[in-house]
Amino acid sequence: MDWSFCLVPGHYKTSYSQVKIYHYGGGVLLLTTFRPTEMILGGPLEDFDIVYRYHDDEDHGNRNAITEIGGLLNSGGWVGECYFGGNTGLAWRFSEGSRNFGLPFKYGVLTNDSSGYDGYISIDDENGGNINYANIHTHRSSVMESRMVKGRKERFRGVVIWDTNTDYYIKWYN
Repeated sequence: MDWSFCLVPGHYKTSYSQVKIYHYGGGVLLLTTFRPTEMILGGPLEDFDIVYRYHDDEDHGNRNAITEIGGLLNSGGWVGECYFGGNTGLAWRFSEGSRNFGLPFKYGVLTNDSSGYDGYISIDDENGGNINYANIHTHRSSVMESRMVKGRKERFRGVVIWDTNTDYYIKWYN
């Protein structure tokens, strides 16, 4: 399976509006370093969630690869908060902010809840000796809480975390 991502700056500006990173209408992949304190922008920090999903990829015959993406990839396989190597770690950021209609192209995000999705990506990870896990970080009213999900099924926003596999639910916007 090949995945392609479009890197949009956190404050992408069009002739109509300025889009803030927390107003894409769902979960976005954190391909840059995330610093919550930089998001205050003259007001209180909005509530947000981060799901970091570690994928224990196939041990034998693994063909994971990443193409250079504008100088973001470092020599250790890290791109922002995500890791691409023999295994994969994807960090997704969600917020309650409403979607901004200013992007001049169709894009997809992970859904914020279980209703209204246009499709999903199902990841079939390593079958034997699987060590998948997810860290979920929630920020509410200036308090950050974290917990780990491992060995059970749980849905958190647009991510269904199975013991050994993962489903990502996608919503398309024009």
